[in-house]
Amino acid sequence: MKVFVSVDMEGVSGVTDPEDVLPNGSEYQTCRRYMTGDANGAIGGSYDAGAEAVLVNDSHWIMRNLLLHDLDKRAKVIKGFHKPLCMLQGLDSSFGAAVFVGYHSCAGTEGGVLNHTMLGKEVQNIYLNGEAAGETRLNAGLAGSYGVPVALVAGDVAVCEEAKRVLPWVETVAVKDGIDKYAAVCKHPEVAAAEIRNATARALKNKGFQPYVVKPPITIGIEWNSTTTAQTCGLIPGVKMTSSRSTEYTTNGVTGRTAAGSGSQYRQRDLSVDCPAGGDSATKEGQSMARRTTKRRGRKRGTPTQSVNGSAAGLLSQVSALVTENLKLARENKELHSALDGISQTVQRVGSAVARSTRRIRIPSPSIGRPSGRRRTRRRITDPLALERRRAALAKARQVLAAKRASAKRASK
Repeated sequence: MKVFVSVDMEGVSGVTDPEDVLPNGSEYQTCRRYMTGDANGAIGGSYDAGAEAVLVNDSHWIMRNLLLHDLDKRAKVIKGFHKPLCMLQGLDSSFGAAVFVGYHSCAGTEGGVLNHTMLGKEVQNIYLNGEAAGETRLNAGLAGSYGVPVALVAGDVAVCEEAKRVLPWVETVAVKDGIDKYAAVCKHPEVAAAEIRNATARALKNKGFQPYVVKPPITIGIEWNSTTTAQTCGLIPGVKMTSSRSTEYTTNGVTGRTAAGSGSQYRQRDLSVDCPAGGDSATKEGQSMARRTTKRRGRKRGTPTQSVNGSAAGLLSQVSALVTENLKLARENKELHSALDGISQTVQRVGSAVARSTRRIRIPSPSIGRPSGRRRTRRRITDPLALERRRAALAKARQVLAAKRASAKRASK
């Protein structure tokens, strides 16, 4: 049996803050070791259960987080950016089971550590057939479309409860218990890795799991944080706006090429979240639009992949392209305004400096009865001792002057 392991980072033990999961964060390097440890737990448990091969997909952010020199040598790893199936890149029907490690709960979950869904800065919520769906459910649906069941989900308590509601048979490992979005009671990373290993082996040996299949028609609804983003997504063929911040897309799971390859290539790197998994392209028009956009930006086209019933990816991939284009234009416009503001401020500073210099310099003007030039000014003495010495010197000078005048007067007589 082949086992597929998808490793995210927000659900890893010890991770509670954005500083832990962003490459420029103060604790990122430490948490990479925790993430690698949890991945090793899943790999070891898979081989303990008799797996023939294990494929690991780095599924977080820039997808270059796992420390390969510390990873179990028996597993192969998919690493790097631009993946048509994103968090499930490399999965196909040849795998006997999938394992989700380091996963987090969907946006708005009470007590969910670092809870969000896909694009954390842009997406408020995603709905699958009217029900809120997090990354666990969406990826389980994608795996199910290949006939691959999810055997284990590891993360915080909230995501384990979320997984049990959708996948009652799934084995779960809670490596931390959330207090709030940025606080949790965490298990020691080595303890968490050991529990993941034992649970993975137990789940794969029991084989009581089954694929999670979403029957068509499938409706994906997205509630955005921005009205501008929602309106931009409304331009995608087949997508309709249901409110000022919400869009909806329905598909019957028609087989075709996915637009996820094109869409995932436009994912914003400064969004601290995972990109959407791949899926159907909505229509031929949607595929054509994605290809035109790709060609215009000088990027490679997405690779053809098998379409899936869980079509959240098809929509999100195209949405990602348009959102990123919109954000890029906004960012370029903002940078232009910032540059102009900087130039304006520089001019104002130079002008102020020139004005101050002009005030300090007295330009001599011709005057009648005295030579032109800079007017002499007396220096004001403020030191009491210096002032006393000055007064003594003036008194002595007066005495000397008086003596000279008296001598001159006597000489004249």
